[in-house]
Amino acid sequence: MKNLSNLTTANIGVGIHYLQEDNPHTIGLEIAKWYETISM
Repeated sequence: MKNLSNLTTANIGVGIHYLQEDNPHTIGLEIAKWYETISM
């Protein structure tokens, strides 16, 4: 787990084939929330 210390999972909703096209705003929000929590 040492290499996965910044791993976060999120339920982004239903997707048919390309999840990033079906849920772009939710994915962007989740990435922004994750980025704020990582330690540099």
